[in-house]
Amino acid sequence: MNFLFLTMNLIVLKSLFFTCIPVGIFLLIAGIKKVRMMFNMDILAEIRLSDHCEKFEIPKSGIYAIWIKAPAYQKNHLDKVKIKIYDEDRKEYKKLRNILFQPSSVNLSGIGKAKIFTFKAEKGNYKAELEKSSSIFLFKKLATNLPLKEADLQNCFFQIRENKSFFYGLFSVLMIVIGVGISIAGFVLGLLTEKLWG
Repeated sequence: MNFLFLTMNLIVLKSLFFTCIPVGIFLLIAGIKKVRMMFNMDILAEIRLSDHCEKFEIPKSGIYAIWIKAPAYQKNHLDKVKIKIYDEDRKEYKKLRNILFQPSSVNLSGIGKAKIFTFKAEKGNYKAELEKSSSIFLFKKLATNLPLKEADLQNCFFQIRENKSFFYGLFSVLMIVIGVGISIAGFVLGLLTEKLWG
């Protein structure tokens, strides 16, 4: 009787551990989808670094982001070009906030994207203006001194996108880490149930 009870408990315990695998996979997939969403928010405007300005419309008040899109592992000219956002309705320039931890990605085509600024904006008409500049963060200035090939300005863009907060990205990464951890732990503990508790 005791043996039968122990066997039933081990079966239930093993089932619970193996049930963790699909739960972990669900969290992993959900986290990956959230990360993909963060890098594929709607583009309101895209302007080449070789151009001077681009007009665009912001459909609703909120926080928006400026991304740099350029060939990966090449100098992207951020040390030479500065972007400014002008509010045409209120006749003022928007304050751009620097990104301390820059989300970045590289696709299979070798094109990289990184979020570099955010700004608060009301609904209305705006203009992205580009001008020559030598002022840049120290770590970006150091990056420009690396022995890398200079990217063609025609292939480098600033993008104005809807913004997802730092905490959204952090939560997405945590979902991925937890999902992987739960899946591996459930699989390993399920296999070792008899040895550990038998």
